[in-house]
Formats: sequence, C-alpha cells, structure tokens
Amino acid sequence: MTNQPIDRVLARLEAVHSSGDQNWIARCPAHDDRNPSLSVGVGREGRVLLKCHAGCDHHSILEALELSPRDLFAEIPEEPCATRVEIVAFAWHRGAVAAA
Repeated sequence: MTNQPIDRVLARLEAVHSSGDQNWIARCPAHDDRNPSLSVGVGREGRVLLKCHAGCDHHSILEALELSPRDLFAEIPEEPCATRVEIVAFAWHRGAVAAA
C-alpha cells in the first residue's frame, strides 16, 4: 500500500468493495450503516471524493475517520522556482501632456 490519500482513507473504512475504476463503496463511519452507503472515489490530482448517500456531511465522515480535510489531498512537492519572473508596469494617462 502506498501513502496516497485514497490508501489512507480506505484503510480506515469497513466493508470496502470496488464499484469501478478508482471508485469504492463502504460503510459510512459517521452513522450506524448496515448497508454500505458511502461512495469513495479519486478525483483530479489524486484527491479523495466522499459522498454518503444517507446524508452525512463531510465533516462528520472525516471526524469519524479521525482525518482532516488536508488528508484527502496529495502532497504537493516543494520545488524551487526555475523561472524568474519580472513584472514591469507602464501606465499612460490621457491629458498628461504638459504644455510647453
């Protein structure tokens, strides 16, 4: 198992079953879930998507999993900026010509 956000989430869930490519269904930890109602998926840039079809909000789900919203996102590597950007501003104002 890797240290990807989806792996951290799936490891904390019960009755996890694949429901397609990068999609799972599991018991929602935020309520007494006898029939798995939590959809779990992987979105852009590896972020974890959670949807309880019984109506639990994200905060309740994350609290029950002992995770924070940050845990749903992949780490962004810190890279030094390879390009130097110089911003040059120029302003032209109508009527700014002085009389000679």
